[in-house]
Amino acid sequence: MFFGPFREPIGSFVSLDVQDLSNSNGLSLESNSSQESLEVRVGKNISIPCPVLAGVIKLDGTFKASYWSYCVSSICTSTETKWLWLTGMNSHGATKVTNEGRYANRINLIHNGTLEINNVQVADATDYRCTVQRINFTSPRVYFVTLVVNASVLPTITKRSRDKVTVVEGNVLYLFCEAEGYPKPLVTWRKNGKFLQSSINETDFIIHHASKRDAGNYECKVSNSVGIVSYTVEVTILKDDKDDKTLTTTDTILLAFGVSLLVVLIAVPVVVYMYRKNKKRRLYIEV
Repeated sequence: MFFGPFREPIGSFVSLDVQDLSNSNGLSLESNSSQESLEVRVGKNISIPCPVLAGVIKLDGTFKASYWSYCVSSICTSTETKWLWLTGMNSHGATKVTNEGRYANRINLIHNGTLEINNVQVADATDYRCTVQRINFTSPRVYFVTLVVNASVLPTITKRSRDKVTVVEGNVLYLFCEAEGYPKPLVTWRKNGKFLQSSINETDFIIHHASKRDAGNYECKVSNSVGIVSYTVEVTILKDDKDDKTLTTTDTILLAFGVSLLVVLIAVPVVVYMYRKNKKRRLYIEV
């Protein structure tokens, strides 16, 4: 069965005829080629239609073969552009796809001529060509499409703190917010809606000596050109019980003075009593 050439020779390029595709759907029966540009995000799937196939069937009632190829040259609009066969279909609807290279197990061809590329990679960004060979062997109808692969990736938070964090006053408050994405996301911290810090590299938030005023609701917002994700954490600061048992310098002085005064108040009467008692004893002995 014929599925179109598996590798097209250099110089097989058909000159472009760029049209307003919004009206013609990429098909011109007066011209043999048309071109469009599609964009897809990396990792997604895309379906690329071949509108000239329907046009040929409408014109001739059938077709000989329809096949897709892709540009492997640095310039895809030259007469020396090299195209490699990707997948093909004959007039009986039998299809064949490549099982080699980076497209292996990622390509599918639907009977209406649509090319499906799964799990799009950055390297898939190039020109693709759908060629429909007519049964009467006249010039084929050709449809070109440029695939633009957007490598941007929505940010995701990969490491974060719990929803509620409790810290004893005087200890370290450490909030995590690590993220991935492309372009590299910006991480912004806010407390009760008030801006605290923003950075691409230093993404965690740290307070080395937490105090009561550091309690509140903290938000980590991660953003890049694709989108925004965020999470919030409620921080509670507990009073350090050891502070209640620790005396200040003033308290220590006052306590020492009080103890000393108590000792004096107790000791003086005892000394006076002992002195008087000893004095009476001496007087009694002398008599």
